[in-house]
Amino acid sequence: GGVLLVSTPFWAPFLLPRLPNMPGMNDYSKWDKLVDSDEEREKEDLAERLVSEAREESSDRIRGEQSVAEQWLRRNLSTLIKSEDDSKYGNRRDHDPYAPPELIKNSQMPFRKPNKEDLKVLAMLMVLSYFEEGETNLIRHAQMLDLIRHHRWLEEDPGALEFLCRVHNLNMKQQDEKNRPPPGIQEAKVDNRCRSMCLCAANTLAGPAKAGCQNGLLELFNLICTPDTSKGHEMRLKWQKKEFGKDALFDSLFPDLKQYKDENKDDNNDWWEVWLMLGFIVVIIIVLGCLMYFGFPKSKPASSKTTTTTAITTLAAAATNAIEAVAEAAGKSEL
Repeated sequence: GGVLLVSTPFWAPFLLPRLPNMPGMNDYSKWDKLVDSDEEREKEDLAERLVSEAREESSDRIRGEQSVAEQWLRRNLSTLIKSEDDSKYGNRRDHDPYAPPELIKNSQMPFRKPNKEDLKVLAMLMVLSYFEEGETNLIRHAQMLDLIRHHRWLEEDPGALEFLCRVHNLNMKQQDEKNRPPPGIQEAKVDNRCRSMCLCAANTLAGPAKAGCQNGLLELFNLICTPDTSKGHEMRLKWQKKEFGKDALFDSLFPDLKQYKDENKDDNNDWWEVWLMLGFIVVIIIVLGCLMYFGFPKSKPASSKTTTTTAITTLAAAATNAIEAVAEAAGKSEL
């Protein structure tokens, strides 16, 4: 009834033939792949966590800048509304140092008076549009398009652009005011940054019209994000130099010139008149020089001086009239 134990020599396994892995046998190589997959998944989770943290940090920064820009807009809006020479103040311009002259006021485009929600939208546009020299805001073109798609009045209401231009110009006037106490370092820093953001936002809203893009900002972005034509490169350069916004500021400061330019934008026949007048002036100057230097060789000595003086006077009067005509034609062409 006992159990017989038989010991196996240590060299016995080496005498047995090696069998191939049969389907029924266990294969532990798959666990190595699982270990690699776990490591890759940990790396992917870490990368996603870092991206999420960066997005949250960027969102917090954007919300902070939006709050600062909104306060800056609200402060300038109150001053801008007071600066209107309306019936509340009458003609007491000494009470309102920022009131525009009467002629400019009558030709200025009315600006949009934004409410609380509008100020938040404009502040977000300022933040998204802002870029410094050597940088670009086109990497955020999707966010800008999304903002404008949800708030169509940014493109459809020209008063929104006029409001940004008025605020920018008003802030510039306040900086140059001599009687105004100098702002603190932090306040001056905020004013400079918000004014630059305001210019970038004006550049964004004014860009489509200045570039001749009838389909709005989307068409402009398609043209300048990856420019492949000479016009695209030209518009991209103007966008980077913020020339669209600068032109809008100029139009807001001098609305009469903008109105005159819009009325005569289809007149392309003025430049040939300018060149014709310039050529006529050059000919007159050459003739005057010849008369003063050589005189009239066939005239009598007694009447030579009188004849030369009369001719010079006549040609000088003609030259003056020609110069006035050139100045008028050039003004029409440039405007």
